[in-house]
Amino acid sequence: MKRILRLFFLLFLFSGLSKINAQTRTPSFSVVQATSNNGELLSVGSLDMSYKNFKEKIVYPWCLKISIALDEGHLFENKLPKGEESAIANNLEDSLIVKLEKVDRIQYIGHIYYNGFLDIYIYLKDPKAVNNYLSKNIKSRKFVREFEYVIERDPNWSKVSKYIN
Repeated sequence: MKRILRLFFLLFLFSGLSKINAQTRTPSFSVVQATSNNGELLSVGSLDMSYKNFKEKIVYPWCLKISIALDEGHLFENKLPKGEESAIANNLEDSLIVKLEKVDRIQYIGHIYYNGFLDIYIYLKDPKAVNNYLSKNIKSRKFVREFEYVIERDPNWSKVSKYIN
């Protein structure tokens, strides 16, 4: 009887540890940027580099790219946002992330400012639920900035591999 109890205890202990280990990915955000041949800053972003070796990529085969249009009156000549425009776009991004986390279990990779837009990259398990939520809410709500989105199957995460590898 003691052996059976010990065996159950060990199985319980190890099963719990495996669940804990699967959830202990520590985010590691890095600033990424691209410049032109003459050194002009073209894009800047923040991406979670811990996804480089993420073992569950196959579980999240759908790439959601949300592109928030920035207010042209609040951009520098290189089409990157000035401080207040960046804050507005980041707040909208945060709001969308919180809402999407309630719809599906998502993997937020990060964002990149480029050419008058803030592009947000997220990987999904269930594209239908997220698509339903976004399409309904784009039509029914007025957001501080217009945005569009695309959901594409990308089981190898090729859309973001150039940024996180």
